[in-house]
Amino acid sequence: MPEFKVDARGAIEIWTIDGEDRRNAISRAMLRELSELVTRVSSGRQVRAVILTGAGDKAFCAGADLKERATMSEPEVRAFLDGLRQTFRAIEKSDCIFIAAINGGKTRSLQVNRPRSGTLLDTRCWFTKATGWNRSSSW
Repeated sequence: MPEFKVDARGAIEIWTIDGEDRRNAISRAMLRELSELVTRVSSGRQVRAVILTGAGDKAFCAGADLKERATMSEPEVRAFLDGLRQTFRAIEKSDCIFIAAINGGKTRSLQVNRPRSGTLLDTRCWFTKATGWNRSSSW
């Protein structure tokens, strides 16, 4: 079963973590799929920006799936953490722009990485320049 819903809209993709029942916690399957998605958009020029969000309104992502983690051996936990670091580093190094549309509780915000630097930028100007969309555009 896919861990993400991918909505392709031309040069922009919206990736929704599809685990609302577990507050979008990161499982091994989700990490594998995220790594594959990041590799795909980083290796080409078709996708210029990715908006990452979580299903539901309770949590963007609760962190690691602790129920799954309780069943892992120490080497499996270390491998999982290494996979997380590698995937997050691939996002930082990617030429694709990644935007976290953070939802959960009463919070809604955007965080944008600048390609290859991993630094956050003012979403009003960068998002418009990168995607051609403006704040009034619907997602």
